[in-house]
Amino acid sequence: MNERLNSLQQLIKLSQDDQRRHLNYLAKCPMETRLALFEKQKEIFYSLLQKYKGVITTSDITYAALILAIGVTRSLEKKLTKKSFGELSLDEIRELSASRAVSFKNTLTKKSPTHEKLMGYWAIIRTLRLDHMYSYERIALYLKKKHRFSVAQSTIQKKWKELEVSITNQKENTK
Repeated sequence: MNERLNSLQQLIKLSQDDQRRHLNYLAKCPMETRLALFEKQKEIFYSLLQKYKGVITTSDITYAALILAIGVTRSLEKKLTKKSFGELSLDEIRELSASRAVSFKNTLTKKSPTHEKLMGYWAIIRTLRLDHMYSYERIALYLKKKHRFSVAQSTIQKKWKELEVSITNQKENTK
């Protein structure tokens, strides 16, 4: 086991802390970046497999390829934070800008966990509001008591206006 870890450590050339940071980066990056990262991992995997076949197990090579692909992606992102792009080609700058735009877009459109959970209960909220004429405050109390989901009545009201008013507007436009 110790030899296996040593050979893996020599292949990756990163400390345990750096590997942990790379994996944390993978967990936090947007889905588009992850998919591109796994494509890069596949390329690295096959080159490592040809080089180390029989020496290192395929599961170790897979892990090493993942860590190395994350390292390549992180270094590309760090290049974008530079103030001068003199040494980069136009294609590299275009690729870096596109990836940075995707990550920036995802930071703007990140949904809160409360919003996600509220959308899960939306059918219940809609039934309570339309069929039983519950107020927003009473709906919030109902969700807290029956579903153990604490949400402010103002949040429910904002989402109601956002979703239900747009639905009624669409129905009126189709008439």
